[in-house]
Amino acid sequence: MKNKSKLILYTDGSCLPTKDGAGGWAYMIRLKDMGKNIAGSGGVENTTNNRMELQAVIEGLFFYLDMIRKKRLKKVPMKVATDSRYVIYGCTTWVCKWKRYGWTTSGGKEVANRDLWEELYELTTMFDINWQWIKAHSGNRYNDTVDRLARIESAAIAGEVLGPGDFGWAVEGHATTGLDE
Repeated sequence: MKNKSKLILYTDGSCLPTKDGAGGWAYMIRLKDMGKNIAGSGGVENTTNNRMELQAVIEGLFFYLDMIRKKRLKKVPMKVATDSRYVIYGCTTWVCKWKRYGWTTSGGKEVANRDLWEELYELTTMFDINWQWIKAHSGNRYNDTVDRLARIESAAIAGEVLGPGDFGWAVEGHATTGLDE
């Protein structure tokens, strides 16, 4: 059966090539029926880009789950859109094999970022999700927005300030709103 998404979760992660691995994550929940978008972001030190890609999805799903529990949103089929093939393949192909084999790879090594994969796996079992890969920096304004937010967060962790010229592409206005607006 085809997932008829009324909600799209856009996610992205970023990690600067600094010695302390300053990273950022961001998500945007697009509520198509309500015509609203809700964004969230954060950052950490000593991380990797893959960890931030995973964290972005986890944070977005946790936020959505919290809104369901508070009865602010209804649980509906959703689409998760990301430019991370690591996240897409992990969630659609690899995770079931990893879980079956005790969170080890086909080579017998422990799965990298196992803590986040286990957390993400548990969250994804609660939702009807259609996974969609989006090419980075391809003009999708929602993907571009979460990319920008994740990069701002990683720069803030590193003590840097980014300006419009630091992105290499233009963002047409910041399109986020809250549920109460």
